[in-house]
Amino acid sequence: MAVSTVEALTTGFSRENAERWLRGTFASFAGDPLGLDVGEPVFDRAGVSEAKRLGYVTLARAADDPREVELPVFLVRMARMGMGPQRRAQFACAKQILKGWGAGRGERDVPGALFFFHAQGRTRLSLVTPRDQAATDYKRQSFLLTPGEGRNQTFLKYFDGTRVACFGRPGEKVRGARSLLARFSVEALTKAFYTELFAWYEWAADPKTGVRFPDAAGDLAKTKEHLIRLITRLMFVWFVRERGLVPDELFDAKWLGERLLRDFDPHADDEGTYYNAVLQNLFFATLNQPVEERRFTDERSYHGKNASYGVNTLFRDKGTRGGGRVSGFCRRMMAS
Repeated sequence: MAVSTVEALTTGFSRENAERWLRGTFASFAGDPLGLDVGEPVFDRAGVSEAKRLGYVTLARAADDPREVELPVFLVRMARMGMGPQRRAQFACAKQILKGWGAGRGERDVPGALFFFHAQGRTRLSLVTPRDQAATDYKRQSFLLTPGEGRNQTFLKYFDGTRVACFGRPGEKVRGARSLLARFSVEALTKAFYTELFAWYEWAADPKTGVRFPDAAGDLAKTKEHLIRLITRLMFVWFVRERGLVPDELFDAKWLGERLLRDFDPHADDEGTYYNAVLQNLFFATLNQPVEERRFTDERSYHGKNASYGVNTLFRDKGTRGGGRVSGFCRRMMAS
């Protein structure tokens, strides 16, 4: 199998590993290293420490168009990797690099370029293509690759060791979506994601699977409702995690058990420690509350009940480690 596994790009990322992946994915990759000047203000704002052209990839324009096109490949090392301003800064660097690139080394067209943006142990692999023939504006499609078991599954699915056959379009008659554009297609990736998500939901909602919630035992309609709530809340928290707003450790079962949650069993089917101590505190008490209104439950009893009974917009420390009522987790969430 060709060297196209994501480990080559995430575990010990290096220029050599990037080139190994390129040679395994594109039969036509030709190394032609060239250091680029990073003295422009746009590079300084993005925290770029190094920018280098690695070489070129030559592909047929489309499955039904054998004319060759040429894509330069660049590596850009920077101080920060993230969403929002950092992502826009990376795109600005890509456009600056492509400005005036012209028609490449010869007569072949240059329909875009591949970029490896690397920082903080993560790599954003981007395909940047012009929106118009004048190449005055560009669009970018990317995979964010992060180290860790179970991650980068979509990237692995679309770059599975088979060679990229062509750049893509106009007829797009490439069996199995082997064109480069198809593999970076946002629409295809989105459709694949939601197809898999819905299949998981149907599996989890099937009574034979045995998924149950404490207040929905035997009630299929309520179980489905709780599943939808769980999925949407997990997706939202994952999204803010990818933006760097919450720590990665909140999705690490080993870390949670050792550092945050008391007697935590990620496979337990009779308790909701993770939901109550993490998701509820994060989703309701943090993200759904203005900073100045975030506070903790009142533990005093009133007629046999907690004074804050039923109020899920307050921080609760039940299930967390540490003797104090204000756990380190809640304290961080309260101020974030």
